[in-house]
This record gives sequence, C-alpha cells and structure tokens, in this order.
Amino acid sequence: RLEVDLKGKAIHQAGELEKAEALYLQILQQSPRDPDVMQLLSLVASQTGRHGLAAEYIEQAIAITGGTPASCFHLAQS
Repeated sequence: RLEVDLKGKAIHQAGELEKAEALYLQILQQSPRDPDVMQLLSLVASQTGRHGLAAEYIEQAIAITGGTPASCFHLAQS
C-alpha cells in the first residue's frame, strides 16, 4: 500500500489529478477508514472544483480522527 500511496502523491504533485484520484480511491477501497487518503481525495476534489465532495471527504476524516488541525483547515478551504 505504501508504494501505491507514494505513487499517488507523486502523480498528484505532477498535476495528474485524475490518475491520482483513481489511485487514492483504490487505497480507500482497501482501507475505507483512512483519514489521510480522505484528505488527499478532498484536496483533489477541491482542485477540480468539486467543493461539496471535498467537504464530504474532510468531514469523514474529521469523524474518524476527531478533527486534526489539518482536517479543520481543509474543511474551511473546501
């Protein structure tokens, strides 16, 4: 999983948002309660103008973690 996660982040940083999102969704299927992946999916959704979806992912991450500062920041940004 770590290899796929790192590959997703590299693709994301290269601006290939659709490919990164597909990899993040693949990870989320394997680990459906992974708040880090939810935050990354939120970031992709926000970067592609899907702000409602971005907020949903962050809200799910907050429900799991109890609200880290990063999660709360991303929610405010979405």
